[in-house]
Amino acid sequence: MLYSVIVAILTVQFNSFYEKPAHNIKIRATI
Repeated sequence: MLYSVIVAILTVQFNSFYEKPAHNIKIRATI
């Protein structure tokens, strides 16, 4: 169950990363 939540969050972050390449570094630093 927890794993699905993590995967969902990562997917959302990847979507944001794809839409805003400028935040790419911030998201990678978070992960």
